Amino acid sequence: MKLKLLVFSALLMAGGNLYAQSKNFVLNGKIKELKDGEQVLLLYRKTKGIDTISSAIVKNGSFTLEGSLANPTFLKLRTLMREEVPLFIENAAMSFTGDSLVLAKLKGSKSNEEYQVIDNSMQQLLNEMRKIGQSAQLAYEQKDQVKIAKIQASIEALQNQRVQLARSYAIANPNSFVSPVIILNTDKFELDPAIYLPIYEKFSLAVKTSVAAKEIKRRCDAMLEIKVGDKAPALAAKTPDGKDLSLAEVLKKGELTLVDFWASWCGPCRDEGAKILKLYKQYHEKGFNVLGVSLDTSEDLWKKAIATDQTDWYHIAELKHSKIADAYGVIKIPAIFLIDKNGKIIAKDPKIKELEQILVEKLNGELSKNLYK
Repeated sequence: MKLKLLVFSALLMAGGNLYAQSKNFVLNGKIKELKDGEQVLLLYRKTKGIDTISSAIVKNGSFTLEGSLANPTFLKLRTLMREEVPLFIENAAMSFTGDSLVLAKLKGSKSNEEYQVIDNSMQQLLNEMRKIGQSAQLAYEQKDQVKIAKIQASIEALQNQRVQLARSYAIANPNSFVSPVIILNTDKFELDPAIYLPIYEKFSLAVKTSVAAKEIKRRCDAMLEIKVGDKAPALAAKTPDGKDLSLAEVLKKGELTLVDFWASWCGPCRDEGAKILKLYKQYHEKGFNVLGVSLDTSEDLWKKAIATDQTDWYHIAELKHSKIADAYGVIKIPAIFLIDKNGKIIAKDPKIKELEQILVEKLNGELSKNLYK
């Protein structure tokens, strides 16, 4: 089962103004576990960076967070060395009380009440997934591939239930600011425009102005930017030895080129790379090349990963603050594009078996019996 780069978290990117000009929120908190002098933060987490919406110092066991939001927004409340708590904050007078942060109750936010109802259903499915995952340890230790496959299928089925639940909720509640958030919370990094654009279009005008709804629109648009059959956008950057290398140059050296967007810190990327490496060794002589496009910002970690993984194909990276993936609409990694020698994209994120089948057909190869063991 293909792992996601970021799992079970609300990955909302900045796509609109979080701040209103006239209305304000006031959140009065009293949490028994908090000590006087502790700092409480209300955070908006983006994929890159964090915005601090409000902060306060605990005094006499209490704190007050104040600010202004354009509309109800999914935020995280945290203190040092304690678990973050997700909250839907809106411009209203609210209270947050309890023995601990994770057990405290938020009152005064209608959006948070809505969120808790659907999130409880989501959590039940997540708890089932965790139980199955915990039971998988023995199967992995024994390298029981049959059990591992069944476990992965069960987890994937539960994840699909979460996705369907989020879609159904959003369709039934187009006026709720919770709807776009719950979609993004199901770890759908690549949102199929055929499914999610109609859902987005049914959102109310107010919901469409939220950062969560704008993120759904952005991801759908990104998926539409690059399609199978399109001409592959140009790519060029530095190789590990500091030379310039372009995709156009690589395309001239073979029949098929796999462009692999990855990073040294991305575990799923490197797992996928290991599978691709087996195909590369088998089909390179028949005209199969790979161009690894790293999103690393550390040159040392990039080079070390290449050496460790022994991926002796073409590599390029821009390193600091790379925007190299933008032309391909990459919103998660690994992201893979198979391109023919004429520069046409013939496959997008193919599974490893699908990739091998294409190589067999295009390069007159033979299926490997031991590739996936």
